[in-house]
Amino acid sequence: MVDDRLNIGAAAQITAAPKISPTPGALQLYPSSKISQVCKCLSIPASDLTTRTSTKTATTTTTLCPVPTTCGNKGVQWAYYQDDAIPYNSIQCSGPYTWDPTGIKSMSPSYTSTTPYIFLDSTGATDVSIYSSTQTFDVTYIALNHRGYIYAEISGDYTFTSSEADDLLFFWSGPKAFSGWTESNADATDYYCGPGATFTVSLLAGQYYPFRIVYVNAESNAYENITITAPDGTVILGATSKGSPYIVQYSCDGTSAPPFPAFGHES
Repeated sequence: MVDDRLNIGAAAQITAAPKISPTPGALQLYPSSKISQVCKCLSIPASDLTTRTSTKTATTTTTLCPVPTTCGNKGVQWAYYQDDAIPYNSIQCSGPYTWDPTGIKSMSPSYTSTTPYIFLDSTGATDVSIYSSTQTFDVTYIALNHRGYIYAEISGDYTFTSSEADDLLFFWSGPKAFSGWTESNADATDYYCGPGATFTVSLLAGQYYPFRIVYVNAESNAYENITITAPDGTVILGATSKGSPYIVQYSCDGTSAPPFPAFGHES
């Protein structure tokens, strides 16, 4: 869908909040994610995993949620479609384009896989590897359908950013990303020669939130560069991501974040 990420300056001191014991010095040697896992095994509630940092002017409290259990579910699912109905790529930058993404809901993809990152730059080639795949793909008149869940490790604003997609990209979050996604209800749209796109959504710690990204390219270069950033500035999905435990295909219990329908059978 967590705190070694807090920048504690030289003047900052770790103090105990009322009814919360100070963090033992030895535990400060380990990442909070590891401590969270141990506490979970010992049945210590996540609400007790609280780090408080005090300065002369302010006190910040961050509640950490344990890293979600993994079961081969990390990464983003994606599907590749080749379709001559993809909008024509005008070299004059005459966007924004219109295109109905719902057409791929019932279309059988040519290829499906998972990826820890979303970045594609064909640099003028027509056949390229997509997301480090072992095979190459023609990127002329294609659509890529991505979907997954954000597990919110901390509450706050999560930001989606797309950098000048070539040709067109849609982003959805929440229930409509799972079912009911259309061109008109996209949370953000980015297009060739456009200014890029940014969308911010407030998420609650410990919850899973579905998201979907559909990218299309017509002729010539294919380019997409996607980033999802947590409230503390950590990039949980980016061009060089190796795989975040907070970006998953589904939850291991199968109910908190149920699996998406099979590609080609979406609604």
